[in-house]
Amino acid sequence: MAEENPVYVKFGYSESAGAKIDLLSSEMSLLNILKIAKRYDSLREKELEIKSNIYKNIKKLDLAMKKTKAVFPFINIPKNIKRKELNKKETKIITEENVDEGLESQLNDIQERLKSISRY
Repeated sequence: MAEENPVYVKFGYSESAGAKIDLLSSEMSLLNILKIAKRYDSLREKELEIKSNIYKNIKKLDLAMKKTKAVFPFINIPKNIKRKELNKKETKIITEENVDEGLESQLNDIQERLKSISRY
């Protein structure tokens, strides 16, 4: 192999101080990134623990619901009764609209009376 001739570079005090400051600030940034990464990992572990606990609780709840469904009797409701209930709900909605129209008509009557009284 050929001999390598080393190259020397001379830095002034201000250049060397600036380079040291840059190096130290880079090191500080890397340490901050490392600290953030560790905190992220710990938060991620906590999140996974919480999710697994939620999943377990949902499974327990699902099992409890299935057990309670098994205990209660199952009743078949005829379709005619369901339709009658729907019709009752529709009639209630219609009657509420009629009441609103009745109130508006009463308000209009009162306004007409007030106008007739104010003419005198």
